[in-house]
Amino acid sequence: MRKHVGIAGVSVYIPDKFITAKEVSEATGGVWTEEAVIEKLGFYKKPIPKEDDGTQEMGVKAALNCIKEYNIDPMEIDVVISIGEEWKEYPLTTSAIYIQEKIGAKMPMDLICNKDAAPALLQ
Repeated sequence: MRKHVGIAGVSVYIPDKFITAKEVSEATGGVWTEEAVIEKLGFYKKPIPKEDDGTQEMGVKAALNCIKEYNIDPMEIDVVISIGEEWKEYPLTTSAIYIQEKIGAKMPMDLICNKDAAPALLQ
């Protein structure tokens, strides 16, 4: 039994395609100015997910980035923590469990946190 707990690494995945505040303004046909987009929506540019960039798939990509960057053995991962908005690419899946399986972390514990439910610990 382990006598310590810690975070081995943290990573993100951000799609490489972006839309600018100016492009959003143009898409509104002048209803929103570029300045209004920047001031009210709070961005100069924002990432646009690719066709296969659902919430769960982006979680997998972030996890794989983390595994590579920190040289982590997926079988040594005890818990996958998923804090994200639900996107139903796959009906009735739980994101943390989906990510765990896709990265090869076969440990039986996941922590799921989202805005719609209290955190749940599944075993």
